[in-house]
Order: sequence, then structure tokens, then C-alpha cells
Amino acid sequence: MIKMRTLKLNGKLIQISSSNHEVRVDKLAFGNLFWLFLGFCLVGYIFETLIAFLEFGSFQSKAGLIYGPFSQIYGIGALLSVLLYRFVRNSTHLAKFLFYSATGSIFEFSAGVLHENILGSYSWDYSSHVLSFGTGRTDILYSLVWGLSAMLIVYKVYPMVCRIYDSVGRRTTSLATLVFCTLLSADMLVKSLAVARYSEKHYGEPPSTSIEAFMDLQFPDDFMERIYPTMLFLER
Repeated sequence: MIKMRTLKLNGKLIQISSSNHEVRVDKLAFGNLFWLFLGFCLVGYIFETLIAFLEFGSFQSKAGLIYGPFSQIYGIGALLSVLLYRFVRNSTHLAKFLFYSATGSIFEFSAGVLHENILGSYSWDYSSHVLSFGTGRTDILYSLVWGLSAMLIVYKVYPMVCRIYDSVGRRTTSLATLVFCTLLSADMLVKSLAVARYSEKHYGEPPSTSIEAFMDLQFPDDFMERIYPTMLFLER
């Protein structure tokens, strides 16, 4: 029988299993979730960079944002792992793994579709992989990676983030969260505008607003090619 203990974290009660330490996410603190997100944005960037090095034998930019070594799709995936845990909290380990593998693939597929339809481009294509599916937007190997990563997050990483966050002074954590959240949000907004304009320039569309003209000046094609060397555009 699993013993439970209740901790007070940032004024909210959470339960942690004494046997495996996964967080019983009854209450979710924004600060904990944000630092989990930020951490996995960085982890995702490192992971993608290493994969690219092993595949091509050279280092290339695998950033998801304009500024900083971050890949936001991994950060969002980490958040989903915690937020969806309540639906499988009483399931077996195998069921949890299969659930996270499936939802990870669905998320990656959905992210690819949104990127293509909103920004007019795509940054990954697994069509050449033997185990790819979903028109190359994901594959079995990455599905397993999503599943294993999610299990690690809910059993080890997120409880550790909660403990570290709670051990630091409340004023310090609140200020740091506010500052980094603001900077990261601005970075994501700039990335969206810059990539959308990058795609429009590819199709020969001139700037129609002062913001688009600013994007052309601030983020020329050679700059965007260095940040997103594997980005491809949809055929029209």
C-alpha cells in the first residue's frame, strides 16, 4: 500500500507518494510549472543539438526561439506531462508510459500542423525515418522518448523542482519567475512574428505594415538561416 504525505508548497497543499515520490498534482503552482517549462526548453535544445551532431557530424543551431538556447516544444511537453498526470495517476506504470507516448506523439503532430498552417513553414520532417508516421511529423522512436521523459518528469524532476523552488525565498522566486517569464514570452512573440515574416519573404510578399518592415530590417534572411538552418517552407 502506498503511503501518502502532504506538504504545503507556496501556500498550496500537494501530496507526494512516499514510495516513488511522484507529485499528486491536486494544486499546481505557476512558479513550479514555469521553471519546469524553462528547464526543459533548455534540455530540449541540448538534446536536439546532440542528435543533430550524431546525425550530421557537426554542430548546428537547434534553437526554437530567436534569443537563447531554448526549444519551447520540449518545455510545453514537460508541462503536459504534469498537467495530464491526474488522468493516469491510479494506472499501472505501463499504462502511464503508453499514455504519455501516445499523447506525446499527438502533441508533436499537432505542433507540426499548427506551425505549418500558422507560420507557413516546418522545422522537422521524419518522412525518411523507417518508423515515421503522421506524414512525417513524428515517429515511433520519438514517441518512446516522449513516454520515457514524461515518466521521469512526474516521478523525479517535477518533485525536485518543487523542493528547490520552495527552498528559495518567496520574494526571490517570485521576482525571478516574473522576470524570466516576461523575457521568454517576449522571445516567443518575436519568434512568431519573425518566422511568419521569413515565410512571407520566401514567397516574395513585400511588407504590408511597419511591424513587418521592422522584422525585415531586424531579422534578415541570413540571420534567420543561422538560427533555423533546417527550416523548410511549404509549397504553394
